[in-house]
Amino acid sequence: MWTVHQVYPHESHDRDLDRHGARLLAGACHLLVAHDRWTAEEVAAKLARRPKAIAVVPHGSYIGVYPEGRPRDDVRRDLGLPQDSFVFLCFGEVRGYKEIELLLAAFSSVSHPPARLVVAGNVKAATIGSSIRAAAETDTRIVTVRGFVAEAGVAELFHASDATVLPRGEAGTSGSLILALSLGLPVVAANVPTVRELTGDGRAGWLFQPHDASSLRAALESAAADPTEARARGGRAREIAEQLRWTDTARELAALLRQIDV
Repeated sequence: MWTVHQVYPHESHDRDLDRHGARLLAGACHLLVAHDRWTAEEVAAKLARRPKAIAVVPHGSYIGVYPEGRPRDDVRRDLGLPQDSFVFLCFGEVRGYKEIELLLAAFSSVSHPPARLVVAGNVKAATIGSSIRAAAETDTRIVTVRGFVAEAGVAELFHASDATVLPRGEAGTSGSLILALSLGLPVVAANVPTVRELTGDGRAGWLFQPHDASSLRAALESAAADPTEARARGGRAREIAEQLRWTDTARELAALLRQIDV
């Protein structure tokens, strides 16, 4: 069995080699699993010539995984964030495919004064890390949390924020998106099939056109302009996450495995 998170690696050095390798692996499998319908369709079209099954089994949530941590006001004070600011969080490893530079460009033109941006995570792409540092030096609204965020500090960082930003424009299941939903935070994310599926067609956040800085800026401004609506969409995010139960995932996988005739 192969759980296919995306058809090709996020960062590829040889797409032909990736394609041939993935097709060989898919052909050797009795069962292929995707976490969303769009990825399953991509697998069927690009990898699986005669698969026994391409099943869609949802990714479970992260509810209850991370400890609550410190109070919101304390975390904001330590980060130098005004208590009345609207805080966007971009969380996770800093890598090229996540399009963080698009976010920096969009945020630089956000006109809403109380808006703040926290970029937190391990830098895996040095050039992008340099871009983040340069942006933070010229725009005091940007705060960086460099390095790996320990388990004890994850939930408190999300709870100190008002919305999560996922600037990447490619489709595919995003663990960062599911983490935000699990912690009750609305998302600003690209309008792609997997995001629409996980956010209830945007009910749990604000969607922007992929790879479009002006569209992303507009989504950021819409979110920051109405904190009450942001909290309401955060509540919807949590409701969606509560439906992503690992017990259901395990039950579905067990049923699929029982059907395999080897």
